Amino acid sequence: MRIFTKEELIGQWSNEIFRVTLQENDKIEFLNFDITNELMFGDYIIFDNFLILKYNFNKHSFSKTFKIIDLKFNLKLLDYSDNVGKEIELKRTYYEKGLLKQINFNEFDGTIEEIKKELNINTFHFNTAKDKRGNDTNFFRHWDNENRIAVVIKKDFLNELKKDNDIFLTAEKSIRIGQLGYYYNILLKKYDDYEYGKSPFDLRSVYDDYYYNNIHNDYYGFD
Repeated sequence: MRIFTKEELIGQWSNEIFRVTLQENDKIEFLNFDITNELMFGDYIIFDNFLILKYNFNKHSFSKTFKIIDLKFNLKLLDYSDNVGKEIELKRTYYEKGLLKQINFNEFDGTIEEIKKELNINTFHFNTAKDKRGNDTNFFRHWDNENRIAVVIKKDFLNELKKDNDIFLTAEKSIRIGQLGYYYNILLKKYDDYEYGKSPFDLRSVYDDYYYNNIHNDYYGFD
């Protein structure tokens, strides 16, 4: 069993019973839905795959010890405090900016296959993007929840790429925040020497104001 790092665990986790938020400064927020629905605050320690929570509520101190079993999409723990051997599973409910996988470019120029390789994505699964009112737009989105990456492309440009996947294009990276936290937004655009080398205008206004002004940051149906 590998040792899980503090950076992997920072953020918010919850199930139907409680929610725990592990913060960067070793502080926690703990909310038990069954008892009070009030927040309890305290500290946490990670030691050899054991997560020790120490929190205070109504002038009383509580402590829970969990063994970390697995961490991929969800966090699985073995409760060593009240119920020895009881397995608890928590889902990631909010993604902090520091949890994002590192993408080492702000803009990347290349073919569609080179961009997929750079993002470590084998296949783009595009779905129609919605605006704030839930209406279809003229954009497609690919959504990778595990790595918190959204890839966005105009429908007519995607049709061009289907006919010629050697077209040179630019992937433009930005960081956004949705209902579940931060994610990368990768906008695929046709490469233009003038636009990217000499244009005095803001790239987003040159390309398409409609997308940035009218499409909601949250990913309907994905996030």
